[in-house]
Amino acid sequence: MPFVLEDLSPGAIIKAMEANLFQYFWPYGGLPQGEIHFEEGCTWFVSGVAEKWFNGVVDTRFEPDNLNRQVEQILNHFRQRSLPMSWNIGPGTRPAALGKALTAHGLSHENDEPGMALDLLNMNEPEQSPANFTVEPVLDRATLQEWAAVWLEDVPDPVAEHCREVLFALGISPGRPWRYYLGRVKGKPVATIQLFYAAGVVSAQHVATLRKAQGAGFGTALTVQALREAREQGYRVAVLTATPQGIPMYRKIGFRTYASISSYSWQPGQE
Repeated sequence: MPFVLEDLSPGAIIKAMEANLFQYFWPYGGLPQGEIHFEEGCTWFVSGVAEKWFNGVVDTRFEPDNLNRQVEQILNHFRQRSLPMSWNIGPGTRPAALGKALTAHGLSHENDEPGMALDLLNMNEPEQSPANFTVEPVLDRATLQEWAAVWLEDVPDPVAEHCREVLFALGISPGRPWRYYLGRVKGKPVATIQLFYAAGVVSAQHVATLRKAQGAGFGTALTVQALREAREQGYRVAVLTATPQGIPMYRKIGFRTYASISSYSWQPGQE
């Protein structure tokens, strides 16, 4: 069995959370036009897909004396390829002035999201699921297409096409560290979640519910069911970053805020 985090101290959870969330990006470097570089001061990757979420920098540990030179050096890799990118900052990122340096080099501050974690042995579980609601793992391309239609409901078409390109290129083979789950009501897709296993914890990604189905508890029921399966596999800690809309649901399940994860972005021609 792979390593599973058992240390529930805040420091251990934050370290594992950051490692999991950053490793989530690594597979993009394995796409047909992709590459990934584990350098001394950071990890940077390109997918070859012209969307900022699929090219970027994580796990930055720059020396403060050379901060501007190091930012410029890494940013040049994306300039040369004319690829939009994101630069993600977690609690272990250094130096503290990195965010200010990124904006000085032309990046835009996207958001600050709470990094939340849950002890799966103390998850608040609804006594019963909503009526006619079922959850199934995504095991084939046809079901993955249904999953994608829910996840990308509010995403503009050009961006959605890039997301589908990456989604289907990464695939759903059993050896991958991710699992997709689809929630249905009377057989019709209404909700999605992806679980990603790394650094001894499981992260919840892409939790979404169709607009017309929101407010009925489908997202909560799907998240709980998926995390039950992670718990049955021996995992103790779940982590995620939350949008403002998702925070109340995650708190209801039992997630607590441990850190903040920030994102900056750059587009060709932005400077």
